[in-house]
Amino acid sequence: MTPTRFLRSPRPRWALAAAALSLVVGLTQCSSPPPPRFVTPTPATQVPEVKQTFSLTNADIDTLKKQAGTGSGAAAYRLALYYETVRHDDAEAKRWMKASAESGDIGGMYGYASYLKGSSDPDDRATARTWLEKVAATGDDVSKSVARRDLRELDAAAKTDN
Repeated sequence: MTPTRFLRSPRPRWALAAAALSLVVGLTQCSSPPPPRFVTPTPATQVPEVKQTFSLTNADIDTLKKQAGTGSGAAAYRLALYYETVRHDDAEAKRWMKASAESGDIGGMYGYASYLKGSSDPDDRATARTWLEKVAATGDDVSKSVARRDLRELDAAAKTDN
């Protein structure tokens, strides 16, 4: 798959947006200083391929499932990204993204809403709206901006459906 085709494909786009959103939320919540601005890329600092980034061992999966089972939204979100990007299992990815959203993880809320907003089912789109409104109300500035944009897209799609 060519890079431009990958970016135009609807499924990976939400994954990239959700991952970026999660990264921004994580960076705003950590207290460590930001990395230096001008770093010359070396093999150690280059971005690894997606499968390397999201790969998990069986032990990692078991640990994350236990954590997600006790209410860890971050663990459920990590499982959702794994099933989406590595295993290409949309049903499992959606299940873990929903669990992440229900646990209060902003990335999970956005990711689950992204799954639902493309549905032809009006109930799914209404549920997507609910999750996007939660992100717009509780996220950081970037999260709020992205959620508001998606809410406008949902409104525009609803007008064209009528």
